Amino acid sequence: MEPTESIVFGGPDREFVSLSLAAPDSEGWLSGEIEIRAGGFFGRCRGSFFRRELRRFSESLAEPDLAGSPTLRPLEKHLELHLTGNGRGAIVAEGIARDSFADGNFLTFRLEFDQTSLPSVIRALNILDPG
Repeated sequence: MEPTESIVFGGPDREFVSLSLAAPDSEGWLSGEIEIRAGGFFGRCRGSFFRRELRRFSESLAEPDLAGSPTLRPLEKHLELHLTGNGRGAIVAEGIARDSFADGNFLTFRLEFDQTSLPSVIRALNILDPG
């Protein structure tokens, strides 16, 4: 499986959440790798998202000032992500990454990044999950 798109929340040289996903399979699942760096912690696991889950998340990110606090809560809970804007350009991302969608290990995290990265995130999400 070759990743077709990488999506990075935050800065690759600082704290970030990164998704490297392949195009949907015949059943509509996008699968790949989730990587997180938050503070002194770093984690990597596999993850899957069903068609339209990432599209719905990208649509909520396009709201001005992140109205409604966008949340990614997929069917298989490999990654849950909740974003909140502070009205001055900073975004706080809080989430949980799980190495198994049912049981297993998990990493909770909180990181901040600038809203100027959102257009590229939205574009990448829409390429991967055109709806």
